[in-house]
Formats: sequence, C-alpha cells, structure tokens
Amino acid sequence: MAERCGHCGRENSVEHLGRVVLSTTTDTVPFNDPYMQELTTENVAQIGRCSGCDGLTLETYIWVAEMMEPDDVTLHQLYPQDRPFADLPERVRVRYEGMLELQHAPDAFAVRAGRLLEAVCTDQGVPKSKEHPALDHRLKALVTRAGVPSALTDQALLVKDYRNLGGHDDAWEVEDEDVPLIRKFVESLLDFLYWGPADLARVSAAFVKRETEAHSVELPNAAEN
Repeated sequence: MAERCGHCGRENSVEHLGRVVLSTTTDTVPFNDPYMQELTTENVAQIGRCSGCDGLTLETYIWVAEMMEPDDVTLHQLYPQDRPFADLPERVRVRYEGMLELQHAPDAFAVRAGRLLEAVCTDQGVPKSKEHPALDHRLKALVTRAGVPSALTDQALLVKDYRNLGGHDDAWEVEDEDVPLIRKFVESLLDFLYWGPADLARVSAAFVKRETEAHSVELPNAAEN
C-alpha cells in the first residue's frame, strides 16, 4: 500500500509491523427491515515502517468489518506530526520534500535545508541581490519583511551554518544527531510563515460555519414555555 512517509515525504510502500485495537463498540442497526444487524466498530492503531527511509509511523483508523473494505480506510497520522505539504508554496514544497529525502545523509540534508531557506526567502520577497547578497542577510531581512521573530531567525541562521559545514570538506561534519534539530528549526520557520496561517484560516472558516449554523436553528419562543 503506497502512503506518503511522514519522515522522508516520499510515496513509498509501507510495511505494517503491527496493530492494536484501542476500543470496540457494538451497535444494532436496521438492515432490510424488519431485520436488525450488529455492527462492530474498532478504533485501531498501527505501526508502519517506510521502505525508503526505514522511518516508523504511528497511525489510527476506524474499522467496521461488516461495512468496510481496505480501500475505505482513512488513516490519521499521530507520529511523526502530519505536515500538510499542500499548504506550502510550490517551490518551497519541492525544496522541503527534497530535504526530507536525505535524512539518512546528514551533510546532504544540511545542504538541502539551506536551499529550502533560500526558497523561503525568495517566496517572502527577499531574493538574492546586491542589497542581500548572502543567505544570512536574507534571513535577517525576514524579521522586518515578514515579521519573523528574531528567535526563529536565529534558528534559521544556525541551519545556514550547518549548510556551510555540510557543503565543505572539513574535519568537523554534520552528524546523524544533528538532523532532527535542523529539521525542527526549519519546520519552526515553516510553521510561522505557512502552516500556522493555513491552520488559522481553516479553523476560522470552520468556526464561522458552526456559528452560522447555530444561529440558523430556530429557538423555541420563550413566550410559549
């Protein structure tokens, strides 16, 4: 079964290592009146391993044996945190996916993280120029151009340093344990610029919809009580 890996971002074959039924409920529902049928609903958790990067994922899904086929299952990823790739601008998304593909190669991962930061700067209106000739200048410009907090800029600047380290022949190299930190810092910036605003827009729209529906319900006339 092809699924997008939450670690490397690629569509790969996921090997399901095990499943646990978290809860079970049984309901009796009408079926070909006057007959009734029992339906058993299971809340299932499963662990999978990506064939591309060996990353482990934890997902949950609902299973009604009497009513569903495997293709009907909707997976909800709990770990790693599900990131909506569609919320990213095209160029940023491509660079982000490219970075995730190389988590097994720390030096190359750091270099691609730097390329992702460059794409973010360009998307935010800070391309490479005489005014901003280097990546650190461009990142610092995001503070005033996009309102990025200085703490996030400092994290991005450290990623830039890792990028420089990964791109040169040096006795000091980017190591496996550096990869999660680099990814965390990059994703913190993406959260602020893209995922956070997109989530806010979705939640706000859902809130307005619920509010509108609630106000459209006719309330009993107090005088009739």
